[in-house]
Order: sequence, then C-alpha cells, then structure tokens
Amino acid sequence: MTSLLPFLLAALPLAQDPAPPVAAPAPGNDLVILRSGEELRGTVLVDAPTYLEIRVGSDTTVGIERAQVREVRRGEPAPAASPSTPPATEPPAPAPSLLALRDEWFVLHDGEGRSIGTLHATLRTGDDGEIKLAEEWEFVTERGRTQVTQLEGLSADGVPSTCFYHERSLVVGESVPRDERLVRGSYVDGQLKIVRTTLRGTEQAEYSVGGRLALPLSLRETLRQRPGSLGSTGVRVVYDPSRDELQQQGFVSGERRRVEIEGKTIDVRETRIGQGQNASAEWIDGSGRAVRREVNGPALVAVRVGKDVAAAMVANKAKAYPAAVLREAEGRFSLWLPNPIWRFDKEQTPGQVTAHAALCGASVSALVLDQLPTTAHLSGAGETVERWLAVVCRDFKVGKRHAVEVRGQSALEITGSYQGPLGERRVRFEVSVLVLQTPADEFLALCFTAPANDFDNLHDDFDRMLSSLEVHPAAVAAQARPGKRKIEPR
Repeated sequence: MTSLLPFLLAALPLAQDPAPPVAAPAPGNDLVILRSGEELRGTVLVDAPTYLEIRVGSDTTVGIERAQVREVRRGEPAPAASPSTPPATEPPAPAPSLLALRDEWFVLHDGEGRSIGTLHATLRTGDDGEIKLAEEWEFVTERGRTQVTQLEGLSADGVPSTCFYHERSLVVGESVPRDERLVRGSYVDGQLKIVRTTLRGTEQAEYSVGGRLALPLSLRETLRQRPGSLGSTGVRVVYDPSRDELQQQGFVSGERRRVEIEGKTIDVRETRIGQGQNASAEWIDGSGRAVRREVNGPALVAVRVGKDVAAAMVANKAKAYPAAVLREAEGRFSLWLPNPIWRFDKEQTPGQVTAHAALCGASVSALVLDQLPTTAHLSGAGETVERWLAVVCRDFKVGKRHAVEVRGQSALEITGSYQGPLGERRVRFEVSVLVLQTPADEFLALCFTAPANDFDNLHDDFDRMLSSLEVHPAAVAAQARPGKRKIEPR
C-alpha cells in the first residue's frame, strides 16, 4: 500500500503562510524538487517542517511529505519598475488583528510523565487582516510515530472560512503509513463543504449550518484571548476536522485556580471544551498564554517550553512530569488525575490509591473493600462504608445517600461533612463517597474530601476522575500510554 502523498486535490482557499521571504516571490514561480528528481513549479502555499503544499495550476494543489522534498526554490523578486512604468501604489495596511499573534512550542507527555513529542502552535495575520491559525504535532508511542498538521483560516472579523487537517501514522519499522487521512473544509454563506481523503479514496459532503459555525482552534484561541466575547459558559456548533464531527460543543471559561508550575505557585484561568473523557482543558496565565493543555484528558498533555528544550526532552525521553495515572498494586483498578493540582502519595497501600491537592487541602482515595464478600448487596456495602466513616471521623455527619451511575455501572453515593484542621484553622470539610461493584465482583469505594469553600470547584476534578476510572483488569495496564488508545489532538 502506498502513501497518500504526493496527492492531487481540488484546491480550496486555505494556506498557512510559509516563513516570510526576504523579497516577495513572483506568483507561480516557486520550484519544488523531489528526491525522486521530479520537479513541480507553481506557488508554495504551505511550507511546514513535516508537510508542504504547492499549487501547480489554477485549480490543482499537490501535498507532499517534507521528507520527500530535496529542495525548495522561491521565485525571483519582481524587477524594478522602469521610468515608463507607472509608480506602484502602496499596499494597504493590514487590518488590526482580532487576536494577538503567537508562536509557541510545547512538549507533549503521556500519562506516566514521559516526554513523547512536540506541539508548535502559531497565529498569524495576512495582508488583509485575515487570521491564520496552525498547529503541528509530532509524537511517538509504542506503536509508532504520529504527525498532524491542522490549519484554520478566519476573516479579519473572526468568521471561519477554511480548515485543513492532515494526519499520518507510521508503525515502527515500516516506511509507509498504515493510516493517513486529510480533511479540507470551506465555509461560505452558512454552507460547510468538506473533502475527505484517505488511503481508500476521496469523498465530499456539504452541510447547511447557518451563520454561527466555530472551528476548534479559533474557539480555543477566543476563549484564551477574548473570553468576554463568548461568556463564561456556552454552547457552539463546532466542526472538528480531527474527528470529522459536526456537533454542539459546550465550553466553560474563567474558572480560577491556584496551581504550582515549575515550583512556583501562580494563579491561572482554566477553560474546558467538551465533556467527560473527550474534554480538553487549558490553563492560561495572567499574560494570556497557555501554560498547560490537556489534549486527551491526562493521556496526552502539552506543557509550554522553549523549542530547543522541547526537542531535547523528547530526544532524551525525559520523564519530567508527575504521573497522571496510578495502578493499584495488584492491578485491580487505576485512577487518573485530571491535572497536577493533584499528586499521588509517594507511598501507597495495596488495595488503595490516594492523591492530595496540597494547595487546597483536598484528597481523593480509591480502595477495594476486601472485607466484603462478593455476594454482598450494594446497599449493604454502603452501610459498611457509613460505619467506616464514623470510625475514621467521629464527628462525621451523613448528608444524602442515593443511587448514581459510574462508567455505566450502578453505584451508591454517600455525602456528608465534618470539622477538621486546615493549617492552623479548623474548617468544615465536605465529603462525597461512591461505592460500586467491579466486574471482578469486588466492591470499590472512592472518597473525595475538600474544604467546603473549594468543594464545588474541585468536585469537577473528581467527576473527571470518575469518568476515566478503569476497573477492568485487562485495560488497567494499558491505559496510561497513548499508544494503547486513539489520540486525537483537539
């Protein structure tokens, strides 16, 4: 099976600006020389580290893997005007950008804290003020290497016009991709047109979506730079080319957190798009820059660093970040942490996994109730947990006890409160305990405790832990590494 690239596609008006040349190249006079000796002459539209596009006619674009390119020669500068030539008029000044420019590098790490790849994110503007967003991903898992290029074009006033997504995956030891796909989209007058190309061929689709379509990169950038224009919560119709999905996406923006980054405690604003395991969260510092981004929950996390630092960490396979997943000693379950506000305790007791959010005085524990027989009923297990809470905390007061669902399984939730120390003060702590029976017929209790003032905010973290709780032994060992499950940058 051969690669999609080079491929021929009907051109759409989408391009990421290449690095600005010293002089403007003559239109249609760029030359791309392939390693095979073939030459393509036209206008280079995209010149990224892993991918290149050149328009070779009025309506044809060729996309090429950068490794197949031997040389790129730009067109000659336009000749100076002769005395008989009318003087050239000054080009119009670029329109003021709706969003600030940026050029940032991130190192990607997996659930076990290992540096596995890089992300390069840029925002540029064109001569007419059009906005161009780009992200280039490259990461390595146990299965191989994945490369992603995602581009979006917006008008000067922020209206989406084009999108582009290219993903290719190489299996270790193979030179051609087993999986490769490309998605192009254009959005005009409420109509979204999509061209999809895979190793099996090309297909087209058209959707009537009205005038409020959003694209994922620009939605995230707006939440980062201009959150007031969207509000603190909301829902937008989003076309995500990485998933090839058109759907309503909920978002939350503006939640404040006090976090520790590289040994320093700072205040950040958190935004989230989507729900459950598909939610993508971002921490934004006081200058409006993303310091951390959860791309696929804790399985793939982007942390902002310098370009050279990112490259060195990946080359050295550095394990520089705290693990976001921990398996119980006997592999009976695994617990995810949604962000590094939470840290696993250094020492864990068999049958139990515990983590703390030290800055907030909160904790979460998951433990197997070994003392209960597999034949016990869920309500009886709940009564046992209530008695255990009364022993551990003598002034514990039970609040509610009701049936809930966790990962599609019936569970029982017990809430309550108690007075306890927090530094030099005594404060009221709120408690939420969930009891469920695992596929191995063991009973598992998950206990979340936080000061009353922080309980609601931190409870979102607990909900996200529950959404990714793994209790199937066969999956526990595999879940920490992105190579074991589909990763889709968002």
